[in-house]
Amino acid sequence: MQRLRDNLDQTWTVSYDSGKVFPGCHACAWGSWGEWGRSFGYYAAEQLDFGGRLLVSGALRHDSFKAIDRTMTHPSLGVSWVAHRADSTFLNLVRLRAAYGSAGREMPAYPELFFVALPGSPSPPRLEPERTRSIEVGADADLAGRRLGAQLTYYDMRSDVIEHPYLSTPSGYYQTYISGGVISNRGIEAVLVGKVLAGPRIAWDVSLSLWGNRNRLLKFDSAQQCFGPAGWQCLRAGYPVGGYWTFPITYADSNGDGIIAGREVHQSPQPQWAGTPDPTQGAMLTSEWTLGNTFRLSATLDYRAGQTLFNADAWWRCAHGTCRQANDPRTPLAQQAEALVAPSEATPMFFEDADYLKLRELALTFVAPPTVAAALRARAATITLAGRNLVTWTGYSGADPEAGSYGTVVPGQPRTVADFATLPLPRSWTLRVDLAF
Repeated sequence: MQRLRDNLDQTWTVSYDSGKVFPGCHACAWGSWGEWGRSFGYYAAEQLDFGGRLLVSGALRHDSFKAIDRTMTHPSLGVSWVAHRADSTFLNLVRLRAAYGSAGREMPAYPELFFVALPGSPSPPRLEPERTRSIEVGADADLAGRRLGAQLTYYDMRSDVIEHPYLSTPSGYYQTYISGGVISNRGIEAVLVGKVLAGPRIAWDVSLSLWGNRNRLLKFDSAQQCFGPAGWQCLRAGYPVGGYWTFPITYADSNGDGIIAGREVHQSPQPQWAGTPDPTQGAMLTSEWTLGNTFRLSATLDYRAGQTLFNADAWWRCAHGTCRQANDPRTPLAQQAEALVAPSEATPMFFEDADYLKLRELALTFVAPPTVAAALRARAATITLAGRNLVTWTGYSGADPEAGSYGTVVPGQPRTVADFATLPLPRSWTLRVDLAF
């Protein structure tokens, strides 16, 4: 017990906030916004170390929001166990770990206020705060005299989210928030690190990370909701969040003249799945070489796969009749047909595979000899030349498969993702000089 007490690490925090977020609004609909900022919460954390082999940690956070009659409690628990430890064998260390955690998100700024308050609208539904629960299990290993290391982690996250639907009443449509959406993210991560060479004159370190993620909208109480300027992204239970949907077409060159005309194209009335804008798998490889005490060279390759990107620039050109497919009869018939439909709909041709491999970073560092540093009146000097986003290998026809991947947020709607009037990530070079005095 004495060792247990000596290794006890605990933290307690209590907070209280009575600020007024909207001091100028004293009689807003469904509550007084002047009381909105009042809250009370506490946080406690504790860590136990049993002989350096078993580590148990836990935390608890609780928040109470008086004005809206809501409370949030978020526990977390982690366990790490060293199952094997030896210095004289190839397998030096094996550590098993597991963790559970919960986190929450504050309520929307206007949680129970309709954007369009119409006569006859029902009372706003009771909202529950957004909450994410996550569980993960994993293992770590050190091998070959600790020159090699490996980590493997599996995770499963479930998020209860707030939906933003359009509801119909006898008085018309209105927008509101409702609880009930559930999003799942589950996947695997692996990391390998190693010292390939560790000589006195040359060293070579390598790090490889691999990951895969499966995203699904498990539950969505309201009807399918599509968003974006052209409604190409949708929230639909059983599919990735914000996935692309489009209407396929059929065509036939009936008169055999090699040109697709309007009557030779037919568009399906039912949308089809066109892909997710978020990557489902990826990898990153970093390699660093050290030559003596003078030079260091590092390179990073970044790979992303499984995602689709809506090439809205290409669609916009075809919609206005300025793309090649709309004007050159030598283009394939399928592309002529899709360009013909473009003024009214973005067809599957414009939702492209956006997998890519990038030379994310290349850096060369020179450690100046003491005489050079002394000439600069410094104790030590290093010079680093680094380039970023230097080369991209991809089949995407737009400027950059990453250009639209970060999306934009429209108030009250999910994140929209499209390559529309976006600039590619810049290729940059930097020269840095570090002096120590």
